[in-house]
Amino acid sequence: MTSAPERHPARLLAVLLVAPFLAQADATIANVATPAIRAGLGASATAAQLVIGGYLIAYAVLLITGARLGQTHGYKRLFLAGLAVFGASSLAGGLAPDPSLLVGMRVAQGAGAALMYPQTLTGIQLHFTGRERDHAIGLFTIALAAGAVVGQLAGGALISADIAGASWRPVFLVNVPICAAVMAVALRVLPRDRRHAAAEVDLPGVAVLSVALLLVVVPLTIGRSQGWPAWTWACLAAFPPAAWLITSPAPYSPSGMTPSKSSYSSGWSSVGIASRFSPGSAAGPLGMAHDFSVPPASSLKS
Repeated sequence: MTSAPERHPARLLAVLLVAPFLAQADATIANVATPAIRAGLGASATAAQLVIGGYLIAYAVLLITGARLGQTHGYKRLFLAGLAVFGASSLAGGLAPDPSLLVGMRVAQGAGAALMYPQTLTGIQLHFTGRERDHAIGLFTIALAAGAVVGQLAGGALISADIAGASWRPVFLVNVPICAAVMAVALRVLPRDRRHAAAEVDLPGVAVLSVALLLVVVPLTIGRSQGWPAWTWACLAAFPPAAWLITSPAPYSPSGMTPSKSSYSSGWSSVGIASRFSPGSAAGPLGMAHDFSVPPASSLKS
């Protein structure tokens, strides 16, 4: 039987590219909505900052875990799970009655983005080769750029329209029908995941790597808005020793192995997200297209 990607490569790629587009759009759209959120919910400056920063921190720190889970549990399963989390948290965030719930939903939304985003590159590696893969990577880069730009433009348009007096809420609610439609199509278009041999995620290793990334991602995300207090410099100073610990033979791993090359590249992509999308930065994370890499398709086969 001919596989789905051979019959409909354009449909497969279109579905996969939704993940980077949505992830980048929601990293910029909240910047535009911040004044309306503060006015509508009576949010403090700190809470408004966390609406942006909470998404970025969860997105950046969990990106590595999302990539690894896709390798061990199947990229289609993780793509759908991330899309579901992203859509559900967008709905809850759009209906949030107070700033604290909105911040929590933005963190969940960032986690959903971190789950679905890496699966796009994994799907491209698995189902496209040669010039088709090069073309797909080019479109991936365009999706990143388009998401960053459209997020700002759509956010401004939705807030200006003030649909049914909802002010900033459609900025998040607009994701719900998009996620629902893409999930329906993805269930039909994305091929079934290959059966994987039993594999475990190195939880201690992921925890150490995540803590190390927090040391640099959190200061870069919210340090500027806070005037770079002492704790931000302390965290940044602690990052090099933590990075050394990660690159050394891992005493926390039963196998004593160091993290994989893909984990390193994912980690630096996380730092790139924070630096490029930190509040007050006009630049988007377009460099993530070449900063982030996934293992060759052969390494993903069971």
